[in-house]
Amino acid sequence: MVRTRPSVACFVTPDRDPIAGLGLGFHYPFVLASIRWCAARSDACLLFVCFPAQLAGTQYSSSLDLLRLFAYGTLKDYKSKIVACTFAILTLLPFADNSGSLPALLPDQVRKLKQLSVLTLAESTKILPYDQLMQELDVSNVRELEDFLINECMYSGIVRGKLDQLRRCFEVQFAAGRDLTPDQLNNMIEILSDWLGTSDSLLHQIQEKIKWADTMSDVNKKHQKEFEDRVEEAKKSIKVSFKLKHLLGINLHLLV
Repeated sequence: MVRTRPSVACFVTPDRDPIAGLGLGFHYPFVLASIRWCAARSDACLLFVCFPAQLAGTQYSSSLDLLRLFAYGTLKDYKSKIVACTFAILTLLPFADNSGSLPALLPDQVRKLKQLSVLTLAESTKILPYDQLMQELDVSNVRELEDFLINECMYSGIVRGKLDQLRRCFEVQFAAGRDLTPDQLNNMIEILSDWLGTSDSLLHQIQEKIKWADTMSDVNKKHQKEFEDRVEEAKKSIKVSFKLKHLLGINLHLLV
């Protein structure tokens, strides 16, 4: 077995059962075979993968590009890369290096990449026109598009929405998230930082409201105690007055 620098990969099914777990010392071909297996499974997802930088520019760089494609790419990206690589090979032959060209996809891989493409489109807008979807997913007619959205997307649970045949669009109500691209990380960090600041401010306001409520509760309890004390004093005063009147009445009766 070829010893390499540490690489880790883990794939799971919807039941969260680990399918392939790779630890220290596994050689690249076995890792990359697992990546191809995950890409072919429509119900599997990549949890975590870490590759040494040496993969870039090697004979395995195409598999690394394939992994990145399934992490946050689309079918349109795949076709663009294929066209670019084909053009480079045709124009620069025999000097072209095709080590980074993407391999041909199996039908299951194409289907999964189409599903991921729908998720990417749903990130930017909740109204997806049929014409845009047919172009992005490389389907030729509306029937094929609607069958794909229903059978491969909505039934699998990755999206929920409504097909509007009159307006020729798909209204997205829910879509599962995808991995962030490296370019999106700073924006996500900024968004989370703003959310954290807003949460801290809201928490401070809630704490101030709690303090105000506690203070008002103490004031109300004090007023209630003062009121009850005055009531008791009034009751005692009435009782004393009643007793005095009663005694005076008895004394007057005796005098008469």
